[in-house]
Amino acid sequence: MHDHRSFHLLRIDAGCNMRRFYAASVQPTLFGGVSVVRNWGRIGSAGRMRIETFDEADQADDALDKLIRTKRRRGYRSAEAIGEGQSDAEPSGLNEPGEPDV
Repeated sequence: MHDHRSFHLLRIDAGCNMRRFYAASVQPTLFGGVSVVRNWGRIGSAGRMRIETFDEADQADDALDKLIRTKRRRGYRSAEAIGEGQSDAEPSGLNEPGEPDV
């Protein structure tokens, strides 16, 4: 069975009235594939959702890694990093393989 991976990032800029979230996780499908489930929007809203399905777990992991890199380049950070004023922290919600979801 494939380990579930997920992350949750925020982008907050009070000067621009920007308060956004971006979350994604790798989930198994009912038919043996693997999906990357993404959810994003303004903090406090339900946001939007997109599901992308892959045949292989490695493909889904690669897609998730690419999303993390892209969002971090655009200024998204973990809630802990924002609270501590860090600008270059790793996303705290990203679990390494073998670690349980918290």
